[in-house]
Amino acid sequence: MTKRAVYLLYALPLLFLAAFFFFPLAAILRESFAPDGQWTFDGIGATVGRPFFWRVLWFTTWQAAVSMLLTLLLGLPLAYLFARYEFRGKTILRALTTIPFVMPTVVVAAAFTTLLGQTGVVNQWLQRL
Repeated sequence: MTKRAVYLLYALPLLFLAAFFFFPLAAILRESFAPDGQWTFDGIGATVGRPFFWRVLWFTTWQAAVSMLLTLLLGLPLAYLFARYEFRGKTILRALTTIPFVMPTVVVAAAFTTLLGQTGVVNQWLQRL
């Protein structure tokens, strides 16, 4: 492979990353810190000073902690069972647990909404109880 081809292999992903990550990120930062052309932290101070910000920050932190705890309490023992033991239905369970990782996010979100939404199958079943 020529040097030019190697550089091209590096350049194409970097251009993609620049176009769809770095340039939008720079525009967001510019609008956040210099909306009128003058660099200032007033927007950040105003955001941090709002009670809504702290409620969202607390909820996000709480949700991450609960998610981590549930993963440790449920995920690790189940992963250990999958790795160490053979049991009936293991192949099907393994396939079911990997489906969300291989499907597009939109499809997974639509499936969860269909199951767990206000008019979802699970919600309707629970309301009948």
